[in-house]
Amino acid sequence: MKIVDLAIVVTLACAATAHAADVKVVKKFDEWILIQHEDPMTDAKQCFLSYGKDKTITFNTDNTFRVNYEGRGGVTDFQYRFGKASASEPMSVKDYEGSLIKIPALLVEVFDQPNLRVSGQKVIGGSIDLNVSLKGLKAGREAMAALCEVAELPSIKDDKRSWANWQVTAPQKEN
Repeated sequence: MKIVDLAIVVTLACAATAHAADVKVVKKFDEWILIQHEDPMTDAKQCFLSYGKDKTITFNTDNTFRVNYEGRGGVTDFQYRFGKASASEPMSVKDYEGSLIKIPALLVEVFDQPNLRVSGQKVIGGSIDLNVSLKGLKAGREAMAALCEVAELPSIKDDKRSWANWQVTAPQKEN
């Protein structure tokens, strides 16, 4: 079995909110796999993108990356950065989210970055160090938007979220 096929099988097995018969692998976009399923309570189509190299990393229709650390030590705090842009402030994970890292994409230009870096600490000790390739995510998000409702994202060009520019702007070097 090829690694890609294995990643798809594992992703299907981990679509915990969907019944196995309702889950559909739509397409692979480089490192990302578009998954669609029907919500059994509302019959609405739902989609997410799963990172092929790590099934616990997803990108969702609310424009958030989620990294699940359930069964892997939980999370106390983390910070992240896209490409060479500035790092986020350190963030604490709330008790009810103890095993879930949620990272918002605030600008559409995030998808032009080569990677997402995440570092942090686990509840049981030990560090978190992730380097997630964003290759294929932009095309995957566009395909996801054609199938399911996806929250809109402004562009850095729109000047609507100038407070969020740090996500896609490299830090300035001091003289």
